Amino acid sequence: MVTCLGADALEIVDGLNFSNDDERKDIDVVLEKLEVFCVGETNETYERYQFNKRDQESGESIDSYVASLRTLAKTCNYGSLLDSLIRDRIVVGIRDNGTRKRLLQEAKLTLNKCIDICRSSEETLVQLQAMGNQEDLKFVADDKIKKETQDKGGKDVISCKFCGKKHVRSREERPAWGKNCSKCGEKNHFAVKCTKSSKASKSSRPRKKKKKRKPVHTIQEDSSSEEYLLTVSVESLDSVNSQRLYAKILVNGHDIQSQLDSGATVNVLPVREYKKVCDDPELKELKASEAILSMYNGTEICPLGKRWISLRNPKNNRKYNLDFQIVSEENKPVLGASAIQGMELITLNMENILTVDGLTGGETQGLTVSQVVTQFKDVFEGEGMLMGKLHLQVDQCVLVVQLPARKPPVALKEKYQRELERLVERGIIAKVSEPTDWISSTVVVMKPNGKIRLCLVPRPLKCI
Repeated sequence: MVTCLGADALEIVDGLNFSNDDERKDIDVVLEKLEVFCVGETNETYERYQFNKRDQESGESIDSYVASLRTLAKTCNYGSLLDSLIRDRIVVGIRDNGTRKRLLQEAKLTLNKCIDICRSSEETLVQLQAMGNQEDLKFVADDKIKKETQDKGGKDVISCKFCGKKHVRSREERPAWGKNCSKCGEKNHFAVKCTKSSKASKSSRPRKKKKKRKPVHTIQEDSSSEEYLLTVSVESLDSVNSQRLYAKILVNGHDIQSQLDSGATVNVLPVREYKKVCDDPELKELKASEAILSMYNGTEICPLGKRWISLRNPKNNRKYNLDFQIVSEENKPVLGASAIQGMELITLNMENILTVDGLTGGETQGLTVSQVVTQFKDVFEGEGMLMGKLHLQVDQCVLVVQLPARKPPVALKEKYQRELERLVERGIIAKVSEPTDWISSTVVVMKPNGKIRLCLVPRPLKCI
């Protein structure tokens, strides 16, 4: 072999590292070292990735596919699993689903048997194509019927523009020939293909009523203000799915259509309606209002004032006194959540509302610190220590760290000693009187209340 090599190859062989002269004369060792030199180190993970994504290409025979898989598997280091993994790759990667079904039906499928079945299916397919029995698969893009160009007698067939049907190119064959159009009254075409419009036919035909577009009040949210009010922005939609709730109320003999808003915390009455129903054109009966009404679009409204107004529900003839905020904007009258519940217009189902210890969200907002500590006393008792023992998995390769002890500040030395004794008494820490593998330093931190907190330096523990 040395005599057949060129000058460049001989230079490479002379530079190879051999243990002794016997290895230099061994052809197998020389070829192995040359292969390592030429091919270099391979990434086993990447080679297996290339093997597992290799599928049979269009028009590729099974023998070529198997040969390609064997070539890719040489650098994958599969060992004794080589044949079984090549078999699995063939089952997954072949293009013919019928052949794959046959392979999956075999209980004990070997590599040789797998290749034989694939070869048999491949040959059978070629023979069927040669015999003309292979059916052509055609994919239909849509469900339109292909237009016929000829009839059984070989005559041309057209799609008629006068009757809308298919017939031979002859007016005598046209079904509409000699017939009167029911739309315009003229001859030789049907109404379905009529291009003229008749005033008489249009006037006699009933017109369909167009659905009237209804305005819909959109609801937007802003929870940053003191009071909440229904928004006044209006949009026009073709279809209305959500229902707006209105109720008619009587105020001094005047009908007022009020919107029921379960999200509003106040009752609102526009100044225009107020002047009409309360006979107060100069607003002398209004009292000053400190409320700021926040719209759902983020804008704020300052009421002109407030007033208690007597009203009656015409449905049950009951009388109520409600506190209304009078505004200058052209809003609709609004009945808030408290009013519509008190008038029994809307019922609140408490059984469907999730509560905390029998308190609703609105009630818990008013709790003071002392009330929270009293009602939830169990949360604030104890040291917050979890039950059971904590198991830490330590990497054995990590070097043991023993930090020197840090001296506490002189001013905190007495508190430091008392805190250690307290923690030992509580069972949080334990006193150790013998050497240990790990030793962490302690840092003393002063709390705002004058007590101290003991902390460990966690830097060495990051390696665990």
